[in-house]
Amino acid sequence: MGFIRSARSSKEIAKILSERGWWSPLLLGFFVDKPVDEILLSHSIDPQGHPTAYLAQLFRMGAFAQLLRLDISHVSLSLHDISLLRLLPRLSSLDISSTNATNHHLLHLATHEGSLRDLNVSGNVAINDDCRVPLTVLSKLQTLHLRGTGVTVPCLRLLAYALPIDCRFVTLPLHCLNFLNNRHRHYCTAIPTGYIEDPRKVPNLALPMLKKNLELHKKANADILTTGSKVDMMDRLSSLLCARVADGRVIRRVGRGSYQM
Repeated sequence: MGFIRSARSSKEIAKILSERGWWSPLLLGFFVDKPVDEILLSHSIDPQGHPTAYLAQLFRMGAFAQLLRLDISHVSLSLHDISLLRLLPRLSSLDISSTNATNHHLLHLATHEGSLRDLNVSGNVAINDDCRVPLTVLSKLQTLHLRGTGVTVPCLRLLAYALPIDCRFVTLPLHCLNFLNNRHRHYCTAIPTGYIEDPRKVPNLALPMLKKNLELHKKANADILTTGSKVDMMDRLSSLLCARVADGRVIRRVGRGSYQM
């Protein structure tokens, strides 16, 4: 307890309790009206238990009014638990990784659309491509952790356009990383001079140029067809180029260490 006695403020005490996993419902009760801006409960709550007693202290009207960062990861959270986050008006960083969260849980984060900047939903396999609806509401989001979720590459492509321009994907599901690391096997990534990169130019191409461009991508992916009607070939080439552009946007958003060329 010498660590506690040497602390000079409630913030320092709260930090020590968080780092050492010493929080209890009783201790939380002592801090409800203190100027604490960070509480990490992941090391304090038994993963096999339920956080009800902790959350009852945390989610009180007017309590922890200055809390900016909250970690309640690695415990099972109900929809009701997540809905009570509305009682923390200044919340900017939230870690609910490995909490059995679903897309429905994320709907309750809309109350923090103007404050939430960092969100970790890793390890929640039930969060899938439908998460794009609640996530795109978060207009201040800067960092998003998605490792171990059911999110796929098509969803990432949509998020790359819909999320705030400075928002980064700090972590991604392994299958998404594998796709990005091997995208040269799906289409031509380094398009040479004389070929089309911009999908908006596809409608202006004559049939020979459509075939020429498709043959370029077929060198990377043998499954790509280079025959058919002009409409079919236009749609095929446009889809390839749109995917290539969107994947480039995704890669530019990926946090350092998550993606390898």
